[in-house]
Amino acid sequence: MSDREIVLITGCSSGIGRALALEFAGRGMHVVATARRLESMQELAEQGMTTRALDINDAEAVERVVGGIVEEFGHIDYLVNNAGINLVGPTVEIPLDQIRKQLETNVTAQIAVTQAVAPFMMRRRSGRIVNITSVMAVMTVPFSGPYCAAKAAFQSFSDALRMELAPFNIQVIAVPAGAVRSSISANAEQSRSEYTRPDSLYKAAEEGIHKRVHASQQHPLPTEDFARKLVERATRRHPPRYIRIGNGAKRWAFFKRAIPSVILDRVLSKIFQLDRVRP
Repeated sequence: MSDREIVLITGCSSGIGRALALEFAGRGMHVVATARRLESMQELAEQGMTTRALDINDAEAVERVVGGIVEEFGHIDYLVNNAGINLVGPTVEIPLDQIRKQLETNVTAQIAVTQAVAPFMMRRRSGRIVNITSVMAVMTVPFSGPYCAAKAAFQSFSDALRMELAPFNIQVIAVPAGAVRSSISANAEQSRSEYTRPDSLYKAAEEGIHKRVHASQQHPLPTEDFARKLVERATRRHPPRYIRIGNGAKRWAFFKRAIPSVILDRVLSKIFQLDRVRP
């Protein structure tokens, strides 16, 4: 059994997951970094971290990998649910199988990882679960319907889990992040290009869709700064229930509360050029 705190992180091939792995490790914890492709985490392995190939959509693999980690180290002290994907486009035109994949990856698979890890924490009456959600969980914008829906569901899951695990001395921390430098825009651009229909009724808003793809990378918080701030707060003796960091994390949540929906709809429709769409 390891005397060091063990941190399990999903989605460590790049971006936020990679930065979090480096930050936790820099604080003396032992990180078990996971991603679909083992070779994408070579740098982390070279720095002494344990790396495991894991597709979180494979429930059997999740159980097997988590069980192996507990068998090897004896415990898991932190679980960071970070893996996820982003779809961008008109909701009614995105293929249904891709919407299912979005919800499966960003919600169901996260729950599967949590269900695999939580019982070990509950038996030890100790642990922390950090769920990377998004400000889009509360601030819905055009051309991100499935993504916003998934993040809202994951946020609600986090809130319920926080209350349910409190009797076992397990803290659940939600991170409704704002803009953070990552590869999510490149991935979203690929999905937009792949699923934009030539006969789309939203052709007039094509520039608006493109703007939505790259919105999260306009003045983003550097990934290393995000990781440093998150880990500092998540490892406090009494961590906050919510960690709102990233450009716009607090501002957009405030706008959602303060601005009447009829006005907010008009503003967002103009920003993303829905006002140009005609039947």
